[in-house]
Amino acid sequence: MRRRQFFKSLTATGAFACAGLALHLSSCAGAPAVCDEDCLRKTMDGYLAALAAHDPRSLSVTGDVKYFEGGVQKSLGKGLWETAGGDIARKIYVPDPAMQSIAFMGTMNEVGQELRTYIGLRLQLKDGKIAEVETAIHRGKGSNQKDREARASWTELTPAADRLPRNELIERSGKYFDALQESNSTLAPFGPQCYRYENGDDMMRMMPPSEAKGEKPAMPPMPKIAELPGVPQGCNFGDGKTKIFPTMVLITNRRVAAVDETRNTVMWVANFEQVGHVTPEIEAWNKTVPPEMRMTNEKMMKGSSPVFEVFRIRDGKIAEVDAIF
Repeated sequence: MRRRQFFKSLTATGAFACAGLALHLSSCAGAPAVCDEDCLRKTMDGYLAALAAHDPRSLSVTGDVKYFEGGVQKSLGKGLWETAGGDIARKIYVPDPAMQSIAFMGTMNEVGQELRTYIGLRLQLKDGKIAEVETAIHRGKGSNQKDREARASWTELTPAADRLPRNELIERSGKYFDALQESNSTLAPFGPQCYRYENGDDMMRMMPPSEAKGEKPAMPPMPKIAELPGVPQGCNFGDGKTKIFPTMVLITNRRVAAVDETRNTVMWVANFEQVGHVTPEIEAWNKTVPPEMRMTNEKMMKGSSPVFEVFRIRDGKIAEVDAIF
């Protein structure tokens, strides 16, 4: 009787030990491998190192691993794997143990590219192995080519009392796409100090100098947008009366890549559908912008491209946005 009770106790103890180990990376029989935040970050760093070495053989992947680059499925080891360089910088991590995924933004050197390349990455794990990879790449321009570090706010932990539930982080950040698609920033909860980057460009510097604290714009300024109380120009898409992105028809296939509940950050991936030709609306828009920004049929592409967007929520509002496409 005592032996039976002993073995029953031993079995229970073993089960609890297995569960505890699973918080890092479990290989207990019958228990799926689970990665915690540290494990997920190491998995991403390992992926980036393999990418820079042009050798995916060091990675732990599932037998049916899927690799997508720019929305196109390729073999792991092709595409960016053939041209990626090292010196990865401006790193933003969004680890998500609950989803067993991790998303990343950063810059790297690339063979044949004079300027640094901006990359967005999503890794999805299954039983501790990489099962799916999604990549977005932006080559060339960017006003922050020399930046070595991401803004410090991306790494800061949010005080426990200010952390929002996962579903609220997703809901609030997701409204950004409605605001962008409809050129109406009243549809999203933008904070009074909202900061936004696109492909390394500081969008405050895209505004006329008087609206960018006297700084010279990084690129020709966008058309004048109606001011909205409490919404900085960098996060202002207008009041819905004038479409400021006429080449974009719809934002589709919106999906959450990862949520970091300890930092109130969410990484989304979405597809921006392009109209493919100059419309009367685009012709009207062309009259409001400098010649170098005007759209022609030759410049237009029909179809869609994946966009990575990471959001930092502060005081319940969107405080920072960084995008790569």
